[in-house]
Amino acid sequence: MRLLLAVDDSPESEVAIRSLRDDLIPNNNEVLVLHAVENGKSAEDNNAPRLDSRAREAKQRDAVIKAAEFVRKTAARLASWGFRAESAVEEGDARMVILDRAKTWRPDLIVMGSHSRDSIERALMGSVSNSVMRDAECSLLIIKNL
Repeated sequence: MRLLLAVDDSPESEVAIRSLRDDLIPNNNEVLVLHAVENGKSAEDNNAPRLDSRAREAKQRDAVIKAAEFVRKTAARLASWGFRAESAVEEGDARMVILDRAKTWRPDLIVMGSHSRDSIERALMGSVSNSVMRDAECSLLIIKNL
């Protein structure tokens, strides 16, 4: 089975990662660990003074480097549990990155954690898992951190 594991460095993603270990037999399961680095989407960016283009580029580069290390370590953990795992980092809107990669990589299942947002925050920010659920062309497993 081909699994696309969409992660960020959050407790919800950690629960999704552990659920693969706990709930799936690794034999013949191939996992693509995917992280999307969004441009200027964090609350920290919204509250900070406008950065010049060099500072913005440096901040984006740092985010990509950090994300690459995180997905590499996650893929190594999965491999140590017996999964065939690879990693990828892409820049862009998380919803679109996940859906676009799913179209090209063609997983049997997308696995992702769900952030615990209240209804107001979800209405203002949207929900990556809801968007992916609505538009994915394969099955989706959303893991909640209870």
